[in-house]
This record gives sequence, structure tokens and C-alpha cells, in this order.
Amino acid sequence: MSNACTSALNLPPKSIHRRELLKRAGLAAAASLAAGGWPASAPAADIREAVRRGSAPVKITDIKTILTHPGDYLVIVKIMTSEPGLYGVGCATHGERPLAVATVVDQYLKPLLVGKSVEDIEDIWQTQYVTSYFRSGVTLNNALSGIDGALWDILGKAGGHAGL
Repeated sequence: MSNACTSALNLPPKSIHRRELLKRAGLAAAASLAAGGWPASAPAADIREAVRRGSAPVKITDIKTILTHPGDYLVIVKIMTSEPGLYGVGCATHGERPLAVATVVDQYLKPLLVGKSVEDIEDIWQTQYVTSYFRSGVTLNNALSGIDGALWDILGKAGGHAGL
């Protein structure tokens, strides 16, 4: 740990005890939250605010896979939403089985996700992972990665924080 970190937590250098560090870091985080230092996630908060104002929640309307560079495919997942012009993209590339990943997204995950709110990223991830027969398989994890990345891309764009 750097000297800046130890001095910020009022720890003497070279005598760091993990429990004490975690205790002080937790207290610092709690104090910052109490002072209003860490607001809720802006994109998710923006969508929640729109729902409170009476706007319909942003829903997933379609999911497409884009396969590029034949022979050495890159698998891109594109999620379209009920908000005109709002979509997200995520990478689901699998070097050995790109067509299997595309099939998982198109035939298994798409029917499960169309109609769900884009705000429910954690619920969507857990649902996809738990309902699969082959949990923790490389193919499913790549498909989950593409879906998850696309949903976070949507939340970033909805909050005015477009990615690269």
C-alpha cells in the first residue's frame, strides 16, 4: 500500500493490519455517504427518476448478434430499447466457438430478455446464469458478458455518459 493511502487512513507506515485497514476504510466510506459524497449511480438514478415522473420504463425490444471478420469471428451483441435511438453494444467474442455464442444469444437469451427493463442489470444477469443447464461454461459466460456490457452501455448513454 502506498504512503498516500496509509496517511489518508491515519495508519503508521509498515504496520498495516488488515482488520484495522478495513475498519477505517469502512468508517471513511460511511462518513462520506452520510455527508452526501457518493450519489446513486447517475444512469440508473436518471432512469428511476423518469419512471417516477410517469415515463414508461425503458424496455429491451430486440437483441441482435453481429458476427464480423469471417473465419475469425468477433461476436458483438446489440440490444435495442423502447427509447428511440437508445441501444447498447457489448462484446461476446469467443475465439474457439463464436457461432455457439451467437446461437446462445439469439435462441436462448433473446426470448428470455425481450420485454425486461434495462435498469434490472443484476436481476437479468442472475436470471440468465441460474436458468442455464451449463453454468460457468465458456460459451454462456461470453454470451452473458456481451449482454451485460450492452446493458451498461445503455445505462451510460441514458445518463449522458456515452462510452468510447
